[in-house]
Amino acid sequence: INAEYMGELDYEEMDEEHRRLQALIRQAVNAGKSEPKDQIQIKVQVPVGLDVEQEKSFENQKDSRHPRTSTVVLSVSYSGEEDIENAVLTINVPSPFVLEEQSICITCLNGTGPVGVTTEPLEIPLVFTMPEATGNQNNLLPTTLSTTCMIAYTNPMGEPLTSKATFLLPLELGGCVIPPVKNPQFKITLDTNRLPPQLQLLFEDIVSGKGELASAGNVLTLQYYNANGADVTILVSKNAGRYRIQSGNFEALWLLTSELVRRLKIYFGQNAGEVLGEEQNEPFNITFTDNLPFQEYFASIDKHFTARQALTQSQHQLSECAHQFRSIQKRLLVRFKDRNPSPLSNLDLLFEDTYRQLISISEKVEEDQAALQSAANALTCSTNLMLLLIRYRFQMKKEDFGILQHYLSPAVVDSQTQGWEECTDAAMTHLLRTCLAKNARESGSMPQPLQVPNDINKLKKHIALVCDRLAKGGQLRMETKKKT
Repeated sequence: INAEYMGELDYEEMDEEHRRLQALIRQAVNAGKSEPKDQIQIKVQVPVGLDVEQEKSFENQKDSRHPRTSTVVLSVSYSGEEDIENAVLTINVPSPFVLEEQSICITCLNGTGPVGVTTEPLEIPLVFTMPEATGNQNNLLPTTLSTTCMIAYTNPMGEPLTSKATFLLPLELGGCVIPPVKNPQFKITLDTNRLPPQLQLLFEDIVSGKGELASAGNVLTLQYYNANGADVTILVSKNAGRYRIQSGNFEALWLLTSELVRRLKIYFGQNAGEVLGEEQNEPFNITFTDNLPFQEYFASIDKHFTARQALTQSQHQLSECAHQFRSIQKRLLVRFKDRNPSPLSNLDLLFEDTYRQLISISEKVEEDQAALQSAANALTCSTNLMLLLIRYRFQMKKEDFGILQHYLSPAVVDSQTQGWEECTDAAMTHLLRTCLAKNARESGSMPQPLQVPNDINKLKKHIALVCDRLAKGGQLRMETKKKT
């Protein structure tokens, strides 16, 4: 090697050159491929409310013999002349809603055919149901109303393609309006820079035809069908754009809060030119000025982690009991096969007692599984709510908020090898080591192995530390940080 080339390597320059080369390669690859002109189109027809008209009160709806269902109709068509065969429609249904068939095979989808011939689109009804809560089963809150359907198919040229559509299920499928309830155990306040509209205009789909329930223009209470009838109330200030959302359960705040934010954005976006007496040049803005509810959020994490530990312990007891049952069973089989059997020595009694114990522990495992599912559902809602409050507390941009959603993920998936707590702790630690690091010492720290923790104190500390760094102006996009 020539000595003149021997020197200190500039790794940052090498990384920058590598990124430029990758961008050129992507441009070259994408330039040679274009999306086919003929594709499958999906149009969604979502009803305003339920299929069967229910009674006005929650108790009558609860005891109604009619299932709470809402039918969404998909109109599927293909813009090409030839037919599409064996297309597969897949629907991602949010919890706890139920769809009987989540995967549907479309054997033949007719194309447009010859010129001048019109083909009617294929209509596929999807009946979504809110299941009845029985005991501890299905006692879950709706985590979201957003539903995604996707069609995977192969066009006549042999190219694999997909078409996707996203829609929102009716809010009435998850709960109904009841008389106002005063339950301020958990509450949050959102401020806006616009005078508030009437709640009956924002939530016309669920208050329409409710009589006296629609007369209170600044108060609205929604009661969920599941989750032991948990309710959530919106209170609107008459003189300022201030909204207070309160409930007896912290996780129950999420769905109605997200719907309120979404509908406010739509309302002021569509009526921007009709709002009088306000700054038209100032865009609609939502802020959260209170302290973040760490204590309530950490309580949801504690509940979930405790449920995980309880399930792990009961599964371990079940394994030991099953091992003892098999051992006694083998000894009894040996005694029965022996020509000169020895006395059983109460092995038969021990066998029956172990069997009863095995059944009891199995029931305990099922109860712990249901408890973990309920805790995971509450943690999903709590995480979604916490993310929303963080966004409006620190006025995060859309790109930064999207990154934070991937690190502090509301998707709670638990397995026997790893769970939400250790994955989230690793993600928070990675943020603190990279884009939110204060100095080179933090950037150079080695990551810890991913394993089930004994406690979650470090996870709580890391989440609070990430929020503290965001409050001090930390950014999650590395490109933005390098430019500044």
